[in-house]
Amino acid sequence: MTRRSFWGATALVLLLVSCSGDSGRSVEAFCSQLTSMNSTDITLAEIDLDDSDAVRAALESFADDFEQLAGVAPDEVAADAQTIAEFGRALAEAALAANPDDPFDRAALLAEASAQVDNIDRANDGVASYSTRLCTPAP
Repeated sequence: MTRRSFWGATALVLLLVSCSGDSGRSVEAFCSQLTSMNSTDITLAEIDLDDSDAVRAALESFADDFEQLAGVAPDEVAADAQTIAEFGRALAEAALAANPDDPFDRAALLAEASAQVDNIDRANDGVASYSTRLCTPAP
């Protein structure tokens, strides 16, 4: 192999590797992350809403989980996962900034969440539908 063909082959390999772009986005990675989230899921119903530290921790965990899910979600469901992740992060940040002893701060936090319900419902439906189709084992 001549020096010129060696460099040509090397450039071709580098081009193919960079174009393949294994970004970690796949159905398998998405389903695996979703399974991981489900195994550690804590619902807000299980959290004492008067315990501001527990609420903040749950919201942070929710946001982290959905950011990871959005990071591995295939294109078909990535926007929905990202919508939920952004909502979770905004809610977590609002909870961190809120004074838990101030009923007006708590009301503002609930109003923020309520304003996003339609977007979150659509995104949640998209993620749920996708995961039911592709992550649920066949009977």
